[in-house]
This record gives sequence, C-alpha cells and structure tokens, in this order.
Amino acid sequence: MSDFSIERFRQGHREELNYVYALYLKPVCMFAYQLVGSDSEDITLESFVKLWSSRHKLEGLGHIKGFLYITTRNACIDRLRKLQRERIAYLEFLYQQDFICYINEFNGTKALLVRLSEAIEILPPQCKEVFILTFINGLNTSEVAEKMNIGKQNVLNQKARAIKKIRIFMSKKKL
Repeated sequence: MSDFSIERFRQGHREELNYVYALYLKPVCMFAYQLVGSDSEDITLESFVKLWSSRHKLEGLGHIKGFLYITTRNACIDRLRKLQRERIAYLEFLYQQDFICYINEFNGTKALLVRLSEAIEILPPQCKEVFILTFINGLNTSEVAEKMNIGKQNVLNQKARAIKKIRIFMSKKKL
C-alpha cells in the first residue's frame, strides 16, 4: 500500500495499521532500545496497541509518529523508574538480611544489646541516624531519605557503612 489514508486508519482499517507498523516499527524500537535496552520490543508493541486504541484522535502520519515516540519515551521512563525502585528495594533487602544474619550469630541477648548500643553510639552522626531510623524505627529507604532530606542511594550507602562499622566494633571484643 503506498497511499496512506488517515480516515481509513481512524475507521479501523487494518491495512492502514499495517502501513504505519511497517513504517515506524524499526525506528521506534531502535529509539526504545537506546533508552532501555532489552525491554524495547515489548515497550514498542505496547505503544502500537495504545496508538490503535487512540487512532480516532490522530490527524495524520506526523501525529501518529509523534504519538508513537512520546508514548514510547514515557513507557521507557516508567520502566527505568520501576527498575530503579526494584534495585533500591533489593539492595535494602540485602543490607537488612546481612545485618540480621550477623546479629543472629551472637548468643546472649542482654550482652548483645549492650554491645550493639555501644557500637551505635560511635557511628558518625548521619550514619547513626540512618541506622536508627532503619533498623530500630523500621523505616524503609524511601522514608528515611524523605525524613532526612537525602537521596535513597545515600541512605543505602550509610546503611552499608553502619553495618561495616558495627561489625568491626563487635568483632573487637567477644561477648
């Protein structure tokens, strides 16, 4: 098909969709790949599904192209944000599991609590606050970051630093 008809596209003629698909699939997919990598094909196909659902609003090939690129860009941004949230949640889980496993190695709850209290007291101020908010008050990384007005990655770094310093302190003197 060489002549594209926006009216036929808006009416739902598959030939027109096939034309648009053949014209824009590869460039839109390459665009998505540059942004997110391996998820690009799924995102591109989702964009075409949204295009087909919104076809009645579009006024020509220029609008279709713009719609596809904007929809794809937004989906890529959403995917990247989701991956970042998952990464932070996973790191938070690892830090907490690491600390819990370390604490469980000790016997004698009272002696452990006294020693842990001593270790917490020697932490640098920001590191100490992150540790207390996370492990004692039970806040998650996002809540600590918001409360302290610092980045999530900074919270994760402070957690790791606290665990390392506490581990070193606890290992210097046996309970």
